Amino acid sequence: MPGKFWSNTGRSKTARLFAESLQADVAIVDKDRIDAKTVKPYALIGDVKDKNVVLIDDICSTGQTLVQASKLCKKNGAKKIFAAVTHALFNDEKIFENSDIEKIWVTDTAENNEGKLVRVVSVAKMFAEAIECTISGQSISSLYNF
Repeated sequence: MPGKFWSNTGRSKTARLFAESLQADVAIVDKDRIDAKTVKPYALIGDVKDKNVVLIDDICSTGQTLVQASKLCKKNGAKKIFAAVTHALFNDEKIFENSDIEKIWVTDTAENNEGKLVRVVSVAKMFAEAIECTISGQSISSLYNF
C-alpha cells in the first residue's frame, strides 16, 4: 500500500529504510515529550495530503505519541491512518477509541488482546531464526531485507 511512513526524528533512518523497501515516501513528526503522559507535536516534515499513513513507534505505553501524530497527520490531509508498534505496553487502549487511527498492529513481545482496533503479529519465528544464527555463528543481518 503506497503511502507515508511516520517516525519521530530519532528513528527517521529506520523509517526511510521501511519506506524505501515499500516504495513509499517518508514524513516525520517533530515532537517533544513533556512528561510521561504529555506529548507536544511541533511540526510535520513531509507531505501526507491525500495519502494513507502508517505511524511507526518502537515502544508505546500511554499512546499519546501516536494519538498526537495522528491528529497532526489528519489536520494535514491524510486519508487513512494506521499504526505499527514494536513493543506495545498499552496502559489504556481506550485512548485510541476516539483517535484517527483505524488499525494498530503490535508484536507479541508484550501481552495484548486482539480487538476491533488492535492486531497482534507474532515475532517468535524471527527470534528463533536470530537465535539459530547466533548459535551457528552466522550474521543475523541476513534475516532482514533492508
